[in-house]
Order: sequence, then structure tokens, then C-alpha cells
Amino acid sequence: MMTTALAIVCWVVFCIFEGRFEAILWHFWSARPLAAFNPHRTNLIIFRRASVLILASLDNPLLAIPHILVFSFIHNGAMYSHRNNINPRAYPLRWQSEPSNDSTAKLNLTYNSRVALFVIGLFCYILCLSTFMISRTLPVQ
Repeated sequence: MMTTALAIVCWVVFCIFEGRFEAILWHFWSARPLAAFNPHRTNLIIFRRASVLILASLDNPLLAIPHILVFSFIHNGAMYSHRNNINPRAYPLRWQSEPSNDSTAKLNLTYNSRVALFVIGLFCYILCLSTFMISRTLPVQ
């Protein structure tokens, strides 16, 4: 159970780090856009997310599902808040901001959608943890 809880904490920390990292990346890119560069299509970011997702799910592969569900809420919230710290005119609602109109993301989720996925992800975490607890208390035959 400790490794499962640690995997969840590490995933949350990663989501926050990734959001803050992208906020800085987008801030500099918006100041000097490069026509050929799009931060959403950077393979390094995609591979890093996939690698960390796999590592965070090694103890319990079912954790990948809630990890994916809570990612957008934590990542986007951290990104919007940090962008607002850098530039107070950007994302004035901070964590509750909506995606910008000129976003190049393939999937833009509204705040309400992110909250709904986050709540479903929390229930999945609870299910994963409770399943783990039940399986540990059953007698071995």
C-alpha cells in the first residue's frame, strides 16, 4: 500500500512540475514564437509523460487509469496558475481558467470537464487502494 500511495504522490508532484515547466515554456514561446516549433508537439514532453506514467504505475498497472484522469486537472491548474504568476494578465482565473482560444492542444478541456475527470480519478484511486487492502487481508489458500 505504501508503494501505491507513494506512486500517487509522485504522480501529483510530476503533474505540478510538468504544468509549471510548460507555463515557462509557453511564456517564452508566446514572447518569441518560432513558426516551426509547437510545444504541444514536442516529442520530449510526450515521451517524458509516458515514461513517468509507466514508472508511476509499476506497482499497480491499474493506477495508469486514475493517473491519466487526474493529469489534466492538476497539470492545467498548475500551468494556468504559474502563467498568471509570470504575467498577471494571462489566465486571470488561475486554476479555474479555461483554455485560451488560440491553444494548439489536440484536446482542450473546460474547467468543469477537468474537475469531473479529477473526481472520477479520485474514485479510481480509492478503488485501487481498497482493492489492494482487500487482497492483502484475504487468507492465502
